[in-house]
Amino acid sequence: MRTKYLWTAALIAALGLSASAESLKWHEEKSLPAKPGGTLKVEASFQDVLVTIAPGSTIRVTVDIEVSSWPGDSKTYLDALKPVYREEGNTILVRSRASHWTIGYSNCRGTIALKVPPGMALDLHSGSGDCRIDGDTAGMPATCDTGSGDVEIHGAARSVTADTGSGDVRIRLAARAEKVKIDTGSGDVDFQGEAGEFEGDTGSGGITAMGLAGSARFDTGSGDVKAGWERLPAGASVTADTGSGGVQLTLPPGTALSGLLGSSSGEIRCDFSGTLSAREKRYELSGGSGSASVRVKTGSGDIAIRKGA
Repeated sequence: MRTKYLWTAALIAALGLSASAESLKWHEEKSLPAKPGGTLKVEASFQDVLVTIAPGSTIRVTVDIEVSSWPGDSKTYLDALKPVYREEGNTILVRSRASHWTIGYSNCRGTIALKVPPGMALDLHSGSGDCRIDGDTAGMPATCDTGSGDVEIHGAARSVTADTGSGDVRIRLAARAEKVKIDTGSGDVDFQGEAGEFEGDTGSGGITAMGLAGSARFDTGSGDVKAGWERLPAGASVTADTGSGGVQLTLPPGTALSGLLGSSSGEIRCDFSGTLSAREKRYELSGGSGSASVRVKTGSGDIAIRKGA
């Protein structure tokens, strides 16, 4: 009963603090000269970072921040968050990160929205916000890194890197990317597009990747892997490792495959020629020289290697 009273008292105290909190807002719009062939780097604390690629010669930045905290702390924190704009060689930096943090109650939210001309590399970072890119970078790389937010990319880039601690990643590419690398601690990965090389890693989510065109690596602790290829050239390498999820790979029917499929307790089904050892729970592909290499290992999930249409 005493524990119940303590929790009730704590809740009442928290509600009282939030009711007496001071809320401040900041809005800013700014134009920066673009650097064709250069890099736009954004560093945010908790804000969502939203990039739209559009024709033009300037980078248009819109910043919105709302901070609610104890009276006095809100202003100090908001002042520390006001954006800094800086040129570092061929890089334009937009930074909104505070070194001052409130010890008690605080509630913060905001966005950094940018319209960027094509032809610049994107390097986006947020402590806990979402990252989103819409548009074609015109052959430049794109990176999204967030501590706990989601990542979404719709468009095209020479290469794509997405990293989040606990968010989902969803990518739709309209043109071929040389390399796509995705890492999330506990979220799902959903990729569609042509990638010459693909890497997907998640601690407890699933990975779906469709439209692949080259080597790929998948690693998940407890999620399923589902992937499909438009083509898989000779000499390419595909590896998939999951602790407790299943693996389903769909490959072009004329592809020659070599390698090994193994599952500790799941079933193995394969449309490509090879030898099944039911006793050892393994399937050895017999594609021979000049084939693509496929190696799949699961702890307790099923493995299915299918021929596409």
